[in-house]
Amino acid sequence: MDMLMDNSVAGLINLDLAQAQKVKAAGTGITFYNEAGDWGVWAVPKRGQKLEEAEALLVGEIDKLKSGGFTADDIKAVMTNYEAGDKAKLESNEARVAQMADSFVHFEPWPATIGRLERLRRVTKDDVVRVAKKYLGADRVVGFRRDAKPEIPNIAKPSFTKIELDPSRESAMAKEILAIPAAKLEPRWLEAGRDYKVSELPFGKIYAAKNPFNDLFQLTWTFERGRRHERGLCAALNLLELSGAGDLSADQFKKKLFSLGSSLSYGCGEWESSVSLSGLNENLWASLQLMKERFARPNIEPDMLKKMVDVQIGAHADTKKDPEAVYGALGEFTMKGKDSPVLNELSDKELLSLNEADLRALMKDFMDFKRRTAYVGNREPGELAKLLDEPGKAYAATAAHTPERFEKPSKPKVVFAHRDMVQAQVGVFAADEILDPAHVVDYTFYRQYLGGDMSAVLFQEIREARSLAYATWGGYNYASHKDDENFVYGGLGCQFDKTVEATTLLRDLVKSPPWSDKRFTETSKAIEENYRTNPIPFRMIPNTLMNWEDQGISGGDPRPGRFKRVLSYRLDDLKAFAGRFPGKAMSVYILGSKDKVDLAGVKRLGDFEEKTLEQIFPY
Repeated sequence: MDMLMDNSVAGLINLDLAQAQKVKAAGTGITFYNEAGDWGVWAVPKRGQKLEEAEALLVGEIDKLKSGGFTADDIKAVMTNYEAGDKAKLESNEARVAQMADSFVHFEPWPATIGRLERLRRVTKDDVVRVAKKYLGADRVVGFRRDAKPEIPNIAKPSFTKIELDPSRESAMAKEILAIPAAKLEPRWLEAGRDYKVSELPFGKIYAAKNPFNDLFQLTWTFERGRRHERGLCAALNLLELSGAGDLSADQFKKKLFSLGSSLSYGCGEWESSVSLSGLNENLWASLQLMKERFARPNIEPDMLKKMVDVQIGAHADTKKDPEAVYGALGEFTMKGKDSPVLNELSDKELLSLNEADLRALMKDFMDFKRRTAYVGNREPGELAKLLDEPGKAYAATAAHTPERFEKPSKPKVVFAHRDMVQAQVGVFAADEILDPAHVVDYTFYRQYLGGDMSAVLFQEIREARSLAYATWGGYNYASHKDDENFVYGGLGCQFDKTVEATTLLRDLVKSPPWSDKRFTETSKAIEENYRTNPIPFRMIPNTLMNWEDQGISGGDPRPGRFKRVLSYRLDDLKAFAGRFPGKAMSVYILGSKDKVDLAGVKRLGDFEEKTLEQIFPY
């Protein structure tokens, strides 16, 4: 019942509401408990749409389910995708253990747990209608979230006493667990030929890895081409996702793809775009043909572009009301100024000026550009090449990589944005060197030492010892491309009256953390164990190879050399690397209420700038 309504692709709600752009977004969710359970449907209204109108649309889809507005083929397609999803899920140790744990906590005999798929195969249309009519009556709860300021009761704030931390202290239980002998696992490195193959074709390289568990494939084409190269490219891919192919309407296309057990998605950003196709190996060719037909002959409803633009403009307005999105945009502005990726998104004016003919042209020649292909599955690269290559076709080159650079103020800087809120969201950062693969171990140790886990400096010193923040994070971010810059960073969320104290401490800790032999030992142990216990999953192998290539790494897996250095790395090595940070002028960005936050204290942190939403968003 739940998947017939919402399977993210071809469910009743997916097609009738989301695909048709009747609401901004919609879906369902189901929860099973030992004693009972619940099922919910939800929708986010479009710009100018009332909550009651969105509710009526949801009720209409529920009534359609109850009246049998679906076919036996729809149930069959749901089962095909359920089986594919179940296969993919059980590829991981975590999912297999979770299934055993669920069986235990739900008091379900193991044979019943593993027999669930077979029971689902026996479900008929009449079964679904019967259950829907039984449980989906008028006795439901409806909840609305309205755009208004809530009345929050004032609660007296308790006082906190600073705790002197002893990183070496352990409970009796911890000592007992840590004393259990365990043989060290040996790291597993990637080997060409055994774990992957790289082939060169006219359109670019194919990075192929075997799927050792099942018959699922995954294909991803990555293009060094984004909205900075073609302003309307991302809009074209968004519209394509709402389109059919050839004689197939959008609904028919999605149902056809879904019936094959395949999924198709698009990604688009500033500098890069991608297409991903996945599903059952036996249906790879049929799925590939559908994908190509959609690019070549997109079937776009007459008013679909207008509907898409209307939804996206509404989404822009919602984004500016979302504190996390505003905090993110403020951070991007602080780090990159006018080159912020948020500022380079399409404005409302640009969206309204989009032309369908121009977008169709971008769709049609999208696959005519050189790209890199990541493949995971059971076919040999030679066989795959025959499916993907078009002999004699010429492919256009994409633009060279644009190096990423960050703002570097000569003095400490503070960028503040006002929002009526009782908390404050704080971030700090400073640009560092251009990526040097020889320094990756240094980068990793500083990241882990600062913010790797709950025993790291930022969490312990800010949240645990002083209770200055609800949450805190940070570390060292090293670039994904050899020409890009790295940066050191930190962040926290705190009560508004603790903003200045918490920000000062955060900045000081990121620049100059307290050194501890015990904490360093824990850091070193965590990094070593990560190498030993986390081999690269087979699905991640192609992307990992491409990442190493982007970072200028050649000669195979670089981790054996890094691991060797990890084992010999000492606290003095980390101190030497961190010696560059105390003298850096750090930038601070704060989202909070200027009526509540100590603005005078904030201004003492550095050269002060206040920015409006209109200055950090392009819409």
